[in-house]
Amino acid sequence: MNAQKTMALLNEIEHTFPVHQWNMEKVHFWPIVRIKLAWDLTTKHMTTGEHIRTIGYSLPHLFPTIAGKIHDMARYSAARIKDSSHHSPLRGPVDVVLLGDGISRVNLQGSWYDRLCDPFMDQFQNKGMSCFHLEPNHYYFIPRYRPSLFIGPHLDAIRIKTSLFGTAIPCKTDNADRYDAFQRLLSDKNVVNSGLSLVIIAKRVHTILSLSVYFRSLLAKLRPRIGFLVDYPSLEGLAFCLACRAQGIPTVVIQHGVQGDFNEAYGRWMNIPKDGYELLPSIFWCWSEEDARIINAWSSPAFPLHQAFAGGNLFLDRWRDGTFPIALEYRDAFLKVKTDHLATTHILVTLQYGFSSEDHLHILLKTMKQSPPTWHWWIRLHPMMMSDKAKIEMLLTRYHITNYDINEATGLPLYAVLPNVDVHVTLHSAVVIEAESFNVPSVIIGEMGSVYFQRQIASGAAVAAYDPDAVIETIGRQATKRRLTSVQSYAVPDRSRDKIDELLVIADSVREILT
Repeated sequence: MNAQKTMALLNEIEHTFPVHQWNMEKVHFWPIVRIKLAWDLTTKHMTTGEHIRTIGYSLPHLFPTIAGKIHDMARYSAARIKDSSHHSPLRGPVDVVLLGDGISRVNLQGSWYDRLCDPFMDQFQNKGMSCFHLEPNHYYFIPRYRPSLFIGPHLDAIRIKTSLFGTAIPCKTDNADRYDAFQRLLSDKNVVNSGLSLVIIAKRVHTILSLSVYFRSLLAKLRPRIGFLVDYPSLEGLAFCLACRAQGIPTVVIQHGVQGDFNEAYGRWMNIPKDGYELLPSIFWCWSEEDARIINAWSSPAFPLHQAFAGGNLFLDRWRDGTFPIALEYRDAFLKVKTDHLATTHILVTLQYGFSSEDHLHILLKTMKQSPPTWHWWIRLHPMMMSDKAKIEMLLTRYHITNYDINEATGLPLYAVLPNVDVHVTLHSAVVIEAESFNVPSVIIGEMGSVYFQRQIASGAAVAAYDPDAVIETIGRQATKRRLTSVQSYAVPDRSRDKIDELLVIADSVREILT
C-alpha cells in the first residue's frame, strides 16, 4: 500500500474510532498502533534489515537476537575502552539532554561529528549551556567529536528482560469493544494485523514503560531543562518522550528526513487527546515553514503540548553560510577528486536503506548503462547500508558500468559533494530537500518519491521519471538548468542563534504547563 492510501486508512480509523481514549496504564497507545500499522503497510517492498521501530522480541527470534546482542556487547566494550576519553560520566545538573541515533555521524578531520545533535550542542555551548548526549544504538563511530554516553547495552537488557520475564499489563482499555471493531475493519480491508492484538499491544506498552523507568532514572540524575531526540517513533524515542513528560521536561524532536502529510509519525494526526499523547514530542523542530505548517495543522487541538517550530537544518546552514572552515576544506577535497574524471555531467545518486536489490535498482542500473559515457555517477550509500556496498558493486559490474565512484561519494560529507554536482537522482531520499537548498535539481525515479516531494515537483526543483530513456532525458534537462544557476546563490546568513533563543522561550512555556 502506498503512502497516500496508508494515510487515508489511518485517518479513516481516527475518524471512526475513539483512538484518543484507548489507553493502558495511563498511556494512550494509539501512537504505537498507528506507527506499527503504517510501517507494515508501506514497507513490505523492503527486503533487508529490521527497522528500529520494531518493539520487543518474539520468542522464535529471541535466541539469535541474544547472540547478536552478545556481539554488540563486545563491540561496546571495545569502543568504550578505545574512546574512553570521550565517555561522559552520568552526573548533573545539565541544561540539555540529547538522545541521538548513533548513525548520523560524519567524519570531520578525524573525529565523528553527529550532524543532527552536535550542531545543537555547538549552539548551546556558545550560550554557556551544558549538554549531555545519550547514544542508544550499537554503531560506535569513534573517536567521537565530543563526549557521549553509550546506553545500548542497558536498553538491550531491559528489552530482553521484559520479553523473557516481564508480566504483561492486563489487556484492559477503555472502549475495548471498539478496538475489536477496529480490528474487524482491518480484516474487512484484507489488512494483515496479527501484530496489533491487545495482548501484543499490552506487551509493547509494558516494554515502553520499562524503558521509560530507565530514562527517568537518568533524567533524575541529569535534571535537564529540555530534552532533544532524533528518532521519536523508535522504541527508545517513545519511552524517552514518556519519561520526559512524566518529569515535566519538554521534548524536541529534530527533523532528519522527509516529513509531510504522508509520514505516519509526522503527518495528519486526527482525534488526538486535548492534552496530547504522552508518547509524542512536545515540539517538532522542522527544516522549513511548510513542514511546520503541516504539523501545526493537526496539533492545534493539543497546543502548546504539541507544536512545530521552523528552525532550519543547522548542519546544512553551517555549510551554506560560507563561514565554516571545514566546509571549504572538504569542498576542495571533493573538487580535487572530481577533476580526475573528465565528465560533462556529474550525477549524485543517494540510495536508501532497504532498497538495494536488483529489483529496487533496475531503473537506475539500466539508466546508468544507457547513459552517455561522458557522464560520471557518484553513488552514495545510506549510513545504514554500508554492508550492502559489495552487493551494489556486484550489480554495477553485472551491468558493465564503470563510470562511477562509490567510495568518495559515500566517505566525504554529503554537503561537500552535493553542491558540486550537476544533478541529484534518487528513489525517495530526503536529500531532495537538501539539494533544493543548494539549487541542485533532482530527478526522482521512484513513485514513493513523487508522493513525498510534491512541492519540489511543483516548483521544478525535482522532476519524476520512471523509464530509463525518460530519466536520461530528464537528467540532461536538469543539468542544463543547473548550469544556468549561480553556484554561490545558495549562500544565506546563519540565523541559528536567534532560532535557538526562540525555541528556548517556547520550551519554557511548555514546561510551565507540564509541571
